[in-house]
Amino acid sequence: MKKVFLIIAAVLVTLGIVLTGAAFAIGSFSFKSLDTGEVVTETATVDEAFSKIEVSSSIADVVFERSVDGNACVVCVEREGRRFDVKVENGTLKVTQEKRKNWFADFNFFSFKKTSATLRLPAGSYESLKIESDTGDISVQKDFSFGSAGIQSDTGDVTLECPVSGLLKVKTSTGDIKISGTTAGELDLKASTGRITVDSVACAGRFAVSVSTGKTVLTSVTCKDLVSNGSTGTLTLTDVIASGRFDIERDTGDVKFDRCDAAEIKVETDTGDVTGTLITEKVFITKTDTGKVSVPSAASGGRCEIETDTGDIKISIAQ
Repeated sequence: MKKVFLIIAAVLVTLGIVLTGAAFAIGSFSFKSLDTGEVVTETATVDEAFSKIEVSSSIADVVFERSVDGNACVVCVEREGRRFDVKVENGTLKVTQEKRKNWFADFNFFSFKKTSATLRLPAGSYESLKIESDTGDISVQKDFSFGSAGIQSDTGDVTLECPVSGLLKVKTSTGDIKISGTTAGELDLKASTGRITVDSVACAGRFAVSVSTGKTVLTSVTCKDLVSNGSTGTLTLTDVIASGRFDIERDTGDVKFDRCDAAEIKVETDTGDVTGTLITEKVFITKTDTGKVSVPSAASGGRCEIETDTGDIKISIAQ
């Protein structure tokens, strides 16, 4: 009896392979041909006035684009059962993607057709922005500005170029965060395994950036105070200037400076190295268990305290 079941199982597996191969051949050996899910494009015009924006998306990308004709609309690329609801309520534009009751209803191994919500809005200033997404990417161009912005994503990437006069808060799990060419009142960026990249950004107040295993790269950034913590992620700073403090903590991740400076600096790591160049002289206070230390001797300058366990400390003043 056991042999009979094994023979039946082998026949069924073989039949499945043959049928899959036949379907693959009919589709000219293209995986995309096996995606039978239908998508439709719908455009929702927005006639009512609004100053706030809220978007809730499950699997769709969220894109902000400048409206060519000055009118507001939302272009939705949708799947059946995953349609968008677009409305203005109490001065807030709300774009919401339907959620399926069963998670497996969305599973399609051969799914290549992306869904999206593109908000085509008049360029200008809006009071607030709130976006929540699961797997979709998020992109906001520099044509818009906001009083405050809060964005949360799981696996989707977040790309922002828009100025935010107040707090800009972005949180992802495995998704990457990229902020570039803009200004903010305060910055609060957090990722688990995703990479955080900040380039050419002026932050008037506190800049907080936190990662677990993801890398953080900051380039051409100014702020009042920089506060950063992480586990194994490397922190690389190039031309980063704080009028107040650097307060940095890492476990095994390295900290690398390239022509950076702050009035006061404090860095703590376990096995991570602390290396690079600062702009002005500092009074160095260093402590390490087994790591090597190489820092300049100076009688004046701001306080620079660096502590490691096994990590090396090697800092110089840029000429």
